[in-house]
Amino acid sequence: RWYLGRDADCEIKLENGRSHNDGVIAKLAGIDDRDQAVSLLEKEIWVEQDDLPKLTADEYYWYQLIGLQVFDTSKNTIGTLVRLMETGANDVMVVRDEKGAEHLIPYVMRQVIKKVNLDNKTMIVDWDIEY
Repeated sequence: RWYLGRDADCEIKLENGRSHNDGVIAKLAGIDDRDQAVSLLEKEIWVEQDDLPKLTADEYYWYQLIGLQVFDTSKNTIGTLVRLMETGANDVMVVRDEKGAEHLIPYVMRQVIKKVNLDNKTMIVDWDIEY
């Protein structure tokens, strides 16, 4: 099930689709001509959490990571994970410290990210931040 729009108020059925560059190409039920399709460009797509594929250990959806408190391996607080960015090599976490400065930390499991605890809302990273 997909919901379209900022308020996720319009449920629509996906008939067929695939990833394409930075977006999605999809055939939606009831959208049968170009004008109808153009009216949906740039709309946000929402899904129910229960409809997401199950992940294996050490895999997380971005929404699960936003808001985690990030610590280095010495248990020093780095800050709060405020967003993630896609880059060519690997994803990057943006962590904001208590002074409002943002630190970029590669999202690389096991090499940089040592532990994620969703229950405690914490993450341990092996990354030096210059203060």
